[in-house]
Amino acid sequence: MQQKVRTDTRRRKSVQEHWKERRVRKAVAKDGRKPAEMRDEAKAKLTLSAGQRDRSVTRIRNRCVETGNARSVIRWFRRSGLRVRERALGGHLPGVYKVSW
Repeated sequence: MQQKVRTDTRRRKSVQEHWKERRVRKAVAKDGRKPAEMRDEAKAKLTLSAGQRDRSVTRIRNRCVETGNARSVIRWFRRSGLRVRERALGGHLPGVYKVSW
């Protein structure tokens, strides 16, 4: 499980490094006022090879920071639902408490 957490961390770092240049290239590729050659060049540079795929934002997966679980992750806490419940009941999450009707 820790390998998947390390992989996700590496992907997040790669996306953080390359997001500006990819955003500019996407804007150029979509801009109809630019010459066709420039748009085609931007599209070609957006195409990632196998070693560069981790630069894409869609490769990031939300994972629990404690367990590495990818299911039912609550974004606000970056923890799985089970861990949020355990921490909330234990009083470890400030401002979160159990609701009773």
